Amino acid sequence: MIYFVLGIILLNILLFYFLKDIKRYFLIGSIITIISGYLIIILGYIFRLYLRKKINYMNISTLINFLLIRNNNNGLILIFIGSLELIIYVLLIIINKKEELINNSSISTRTTIHRGI
Repeated sequence: MIYFVLGIILLNILLFYFLKDIKRYFLIGSIITIISGYLIIILGYIFRLYLRKKINYMNISTLINFLLIRNNNNGLILIFIGSLELIIYVLLIIINKKEELINNSSISTRTTIHRGI
């Protein structure tokens, strides 16, 4: 699963290179990263169920629990990274809206002052 995590990070780097738009990168990258995090957690549980059905030894539960904890940790790391990307995307939108409002208010102020002269 560590290769899957590295693959998602590499995919995000390639996505950033090809998109060139930082806002679209954070939006698409966050969605991909969060979905892949959830997929890792779900696949970990499916793998655990599969191993429990196929293997009947008592001591295998420690190995299964170790693998499940690792998959959960990797999935939560990806969800955390995706959430950070999504927060950055929302902050960029808010900053752009504030700049747009400031620019519009300064233009309207200039036109009203100019009309008054």
